[in-house]
Amino acid sequence: MLVDDMTNEDYHALKAISSSAVKTIHAKSLLHWKTAVFKENPAFALGTAVHALLLEPEKDLVVCGPETRRGSAWADAKELAEAEGKTLLVKSDYDTCVAMAESVLRNSNAASLLQDSCGITEVSIFNKDPETGLKLKARPDLFIPEQGIILDVKTTKDASPKNGGFERQFFSLGYHVQAAFYKHVLELDGYPIEEFIFLAVEKEPPYAVQMHYLHKEVLEFGLVQVKEVLEQIKNVEDRGIDDTGWPSRNLILLPKWMKATNRIDDMTDYTITGVEALWPRINRTYKFDQAEKRSVPCDAFDDGAAYNIQFRMTKEQAKELFTEMAKAYLEAREDSWPDKIEIPFKRDEDTGTFTGKATIKGAYGKEATKKPMQVDAQGNKLPEDFLLTTGSTVNIAIAFFPYNMRDAGVSLRLRAVQVIKYAELEERNPFSAVEGYVHDRDDNPFKPEPLIEESEVTEESPPPLTVVKSKARAKSKAEPTKVDDELASIIGSFD
Repeated sequence: MLVDDMTNEDYHALKAISSSAVKTIHAKSLLHWKTAVFKENPAFALGTAVHALLLEPEKDLVVCGPETRRGSAWADAKELAEAEGKTLLVKSDYDTCVAMAESVLRNSNAASLLQDSCGITEVSIFNKDPETGLKLKARPDLFIPEQGIILDVKTTKDASPKNGGFERQFFSLGYHVQAAFYKHVLELDGYPIEEFIFLAVEKEPPYAVQMHYLHKEVLEFGLVQVKEVLEQIKNVEDRGIDDTGWPSRNLILLPKWMKATNRIDDMTDYTITGVEALWPRINRTYKFDQAEKRSVPCDAFDDGAAYNIQFRMTKEQAKELFTEMAKAYLEAREDSWPDKIEIPFKRDEDTGTFTGKATIKGAYGKEATKKPMQVDAQGNKLPEDFLLTTGSTVNIAIAFFPYNMRDAGVSLRLRAVQVIKYAELEERNPFSAVEGYVHDRDDNPFKPEPLIEESEVTEESPPPLTVVKSKARAKSKAEPTKVDDELASIIGSFD
């Protein structure tokens, strides 16, 4: 049965199995479904408001409230909004909501569906599952019967079609189960569904929009899981639920994507261009020896074994790199992860340059890591024993690896190095100046110079560098441009 004039409150009051119930059981347990308590939160209110502006704009269901939720002004406005069946937002959220809706309507594909004259918004469908006898209900955002289209609006942090984007949360949040459930309920009522579309809109500037169309295999897979959940509900229909049904012990294994040898090709690729190499150790694996207080060659399976390279870059290069790191972090960020990560580069106050580091372990578990490739400016592979030198100009191919352990951040996993300009390895004069013979030629090979031991230069203290200022370098001292709004809170300032 299809009802197109039922309020949201009346729909939720009717006892029947909804897609939310099925998703909760699929993701967690029957106990979570039975004991679920609705808790209002700002994120939920924003999503509801966006739905209202897009699907029922004529009803004026969204109200702009005070600047904050504190004080009597908010309480009074909230009471009035609830009495009128409207959603109240603080001023900043209201502005965001309007911007999101406007962004959606600028998308021609989305706008044509939302404004289709045959479309029915917030329609309620009720039916009975023939296999379990359970009463089912569904309330899709938009249903176009003549075309067999269901459209569901999702507000999200990442609407992108890239790996790790919307698809990543799509399955983890059970959207495939929701879609299959809606299709199942409507088709039981005689409405064939030809297309299921998720309209995803981001909650931060530029409020990007993406239409995600589901392949039939996704819906078939979701339907299998829907039927499994409905069978679970049927089996406990006449008895109480007092536990999750989870096993008493669960063994967590390291997932394949966490192993560098398998994960490395799936991570976000990025090339750091035109930076100065500092103490590169990539011809073989090295580890830091506490007794000698320096890095020494070692076997790939030794504790601490790694390939690594430090690099010196301008402020503009550092800012560009950290912006990409922040994007990778936001793309991978779980709800429990911190909102912000710290800038990992060390700044040289004298030169205004920044020092970063890319590294990869010699081995992960029982598998040795593939040695980072070294190539020349033309892309020709360099000899296996090629020794890159400090001062060389290089491009560094890395992969971003977002993490949240004792702290949160983004590791730069080293993949390859391209040598653009090679700094010849020079012999150091081991002697200091003494009284005696002084040759009057300008090319004195024993002209005294400071001897710097590697042990005196740590990863935190890169070797001194004489910077020749050019017009391009002088430009780096200018005030930085503003970072895009969606990354401003996480990137901070490089000044």
